[in-house]
Amino acid sequence: MPIICQATIDGQVCGYSNPDGLDFCDDCGSDLRNQVAADSNIIDAEVIDAEGGQAKLPPPPLPALSASTGGPETQISSQAMPEAVDPPVPAPATTPQSDTPTNGHGKLVVLRNGPVGKTYVLDVPEIRIGRWDADNGHFPEIDLTDDDLDSKISRSHAKITFENAQYVVEDLGSLNGTFINQGKRLVQGQKAPLNNGDELIVGKLFFRFEVGGTS
Repeated sequence: MPIICQATIDGQVCGYSNPDGLDFCDDCGSDLRNQVAADSNIIDAEVIDAEGGQAKLPPPPLPALSASTGGPETQISSQAMPEAVDPPVPAPATTPQSDTPTNGHGKLVVLRNGPVGKTYVLDVPEIRIGRWDADNGHFPEIDLTDDDLDSKISRSHAKITFENAQYVVEDLGSLNGTFINQGKRLVQGQKAPLNNGDELIVGKLFFRFEVGGTS
């Protein structure tokens, strides 16, 4: 009776049918001495390829599950259990943006008596407006030397600060004054609030004050 080689080669059963009496498989060379000759039931169970190819043995049976001795329920080895998956981490909550303007959002846009449309961004908490004069130590953040066509801007003319969520302007003792919305001249050192859309006059140069991207 032929002996079907049951050796596993590269993850597959050899399955070669060897004549009875051989010690080693003619196909893969595996030791046949510990293998039992196949009976007719095994041969009949072979799966034949649809095109008449080589016979294939049915896959080996799955290993039996180990049963506990304490009861009828079957226990599965812990190695077969899927690994625990951590729950997804929720995305951090988005903090709503405040509508209150913050320093750096304000700007001055030239309206008249200068380069119309030119914009100065108020990007630091305190900004001095005037004309550059290195000899006398005047270094304003907003230098209007080239924009002051009528020469009405003092070297140290005015100052805009951002404090308590509000922009304020004060005159620094200028010769030709500082005005809001063509109102009264600001008193030197007295802070006046600046609101979005206000017209600020420095000397003879007209600006529009804007906050929050208003054009």
